[in-house]
Amino acid sequence: MTSGPINRAVAVPLKDPVLLGLSLAFAGILYAVNQQANIYDIHNHGWVITMGALILISPLVHALFLTRMRADLEQRPSTVTTGLTTGGALYTRLVGGEIAVSVLAAAGMLLFVLPGIYIGLRLSLYKQAILFDGRTVAGALRESMVHTRYPRQWGIILLIYALIYGGELIIAYGVEAVPAGVFGDALLVVVSGLGFAWLNALLTMIYLQHSA
Repeated sequence: MTSGPINRAVAVPLKDPVLLGLSLAFAGILYAVNQQANIYDIHNHGWVITMGALILISPLVHALFLTRMRADLEQRPSTVTTGLTTGGALYTRLVGGEIAVSVLAAAGMLLFVLPGIYIGLRLSLYKQAILFDGRTVAGALRESMVHTRYPRQWGIILLIYALIYGGELIIAYGVEAVPAGVFGDALLVVVSGLGFAWLNALLTMIYLQHSA
């Protein structure tokens, strides 16, 4: 993927108030539920709330974001109703895909860390396959594997994840080191929201380019 498509994918969420607002709202919800329990803190009773919110809300948010992102990239009109309709129709597939990818990646992590990361990267485009091409869960996983079959393809996705999540971690550690109260909380939500927007925008661009 060249710099042109990358710049365009990064710019679109910033220019579309619906995409930006949706990303920030979702980040705010996740930040709030994460205060109950971190997604990795399975011994905390609040973990059920965190995971429930992630699994149940995430598919609809992704449906809204990805369908509108695709429309923006293809310069077509899109409405929130369209995204909700698409997300509602494919909701069970999106939830099934979320669970399947989480289980497969976790299984890989139990063997060694690297297999889990590799599996996660290879399956990272399943949402696009479900929403854009109407794939079943199994079909979406296969489609994602096809789109990431070469090292260069999943290597680019790895770089995207590393840059976005690495940047978020650095900022989070900085906020923790220098307590900033409400301002620090707001900064973390904004950073997380932008990370969500740019990650999904870039993955969508990758999927559409490979499908062309």
